[in-house]
Order: sequence, then C-alpha cells, then structure tokens
Amino acid sequence: MGKFLWNLQARIYPWLKEVPGLNFFPYQERQALSNLIKQISPSYFTKVLDLGVGPGNYLALFPTKPKVVCGLDYSLKMLKIVQKKLPQIFLINGSLCLLPLKKRSFSLVLCIGVSEYIKNKEKLIQDIASLLTTPGMAIFSVSKKNLLNYLRTSLGHHLFLCSPEYQEKLFTQHHLIIKAQQSTTLQIQYLLQKTD
Repeated sequence: MGKFLWNLQARIYPWLKEVPGLNFFPYQERQALSNLIKQISPSYFTKVLDLGVGPGNYLALFPTKPKVVCGLDYSLKMLKIVQKKLPQIFLINGSLCLLPLKKRSFSLVLCIGVSEYIKNKEKLIQDIASLLTTPGMAIFSVSKKNLLNYLRTSLGHHLFLCSPEYQEKLFTQHHLIIKAQQSTTLQIQYLLQKTD
C-alpha cells in the first residue's frame, strides 16, 4: 500500500477503531498483546522499538515506562499522531524493508500488524533479530490466511500472508525462540526471545 493510502488511513484510523462491530478486532488484538506483555520481565523495557508504530496505541500497554522508545512508521501522518500523544518518543519515517538502525541496540522490538505488508519475511525476521540485544525479546504478529484478511485487499491493502509453520521456521533459523503465543480472529501474536 502506497504512502498516500497510509496517510489517508491515518486520518480515519481513530474513527475506525470506534465503529461498533469493527472495534471488536482491535480490542481482541490489544487484549492478546496485553497478555504477552505481562509475561515480559521489566528489565526488557529499557530500549524499545515499535516497528509500524501507527498511532502508538500499543506503547500504552507497557507496565513500566521504557527509558528509550523509538517508533518507525511509513506514514508521516501516523507519526504526527504519535508525536502529539507521546512527545518523548524518538520517531523515524521509514520502511521496514530498509531499517536504518544500529544492530543489537534494542531490548524489546514490537512488530504488530505490519508483517503482512512485507513480502520478504525472512529479511524482516533477520533484521529484527539483528536489532535485538542478547537476550532480547520481540513481539511479532502474523496475519492468518482467512476470509476477513483477504477482504482487507478490497481496502487497497496488498497482503503477503504466510502459514504459521513457515513463520515459526524463520524464527528458529534466526535464533528466536517462541516463549508464548496468542491467537485472535485475524492474527497470531508471538512472544519471542533471542538466544544467540
């Protein structure tokens, strides 16, 4: 999806989350994410990176305030929303395909609701693993292959869906161990720990 559509979506994103019926899915995903976050030791909330930060809603779920938070998003409009809500966050307008960040510099990386837009899943996982300290934690979501996700293409989204088995194989190849997972209608969320 091009920047124009992401910037357009940024204008209606807060409204979409409030529409009765449609708000069930974001609520379900936030609950699942909250359950995973509760399993993370406070020591990992030091340097946090949110890839595809969007409007910054997931950062509010942390039990403690991280020392350093960095958010990356493709949409400048989304980053402006985050900047108003959370001015202390360091923001980067960029692409998940070209991460302009130093290796081994984050104790926790979030990648929620964005991997389905990336064709090269292996490079994305490799990049996330390289950004993590050892040990480091990541929360990563994979959109399910189901009718509801395929309907998202009618909104202009170009999705690259893959099987959980394929995604889990990539985690293993890049030394990311699955510590826990949550399943919602639209996605599977994984709590991962870097081991090498």
